[in-house]
Amino acid sequence: MEEQYQLGRSFFPYVIVGDEGFTLSEKVMMPYPKDTCSNRLDRRIFNYRLSRARRCSENAFGVMGARFQIFRAPMRYDPDDARNLVMAVVCLHNYLRTHVTTLNPSHALITDNHRQFDTLD
Repeated sequence: MEEQYQLGRSFFPYVIVGDEGFTLSEKVMMPYPKDTCSNRLDRRIFNYRLSRARRCSENAFGVMGARFQIFRAPMRYDPDDARNLVMAVVCLHNYLRTHVTTLNPSHALITDNHRQFDTLD
């Protein structure tokens, strides 16, 4: 698995955004314990931002789970396969959001800007 993500000229390490239930490691970002944050504004800000990042991730997987059954159960795949699967589903989800005008499960008529796909059983 790749160790860094490049954004422009900067490189960022891959990390897992966790909470108190995770064990501490080099790849897991966890909040500071609440009892160590009382007089430390920098730690409270870090915890707040980490919480926002975790909430965004959980919301995204909630949306994906509502649309794609594969996210409704624990993933039991090789990490590289899981990463590719998530990326493929994100691309498919984004495509469906931007190009699909009608989707009826009994007789799906999927249209985009250029052509029409009729998927009859």
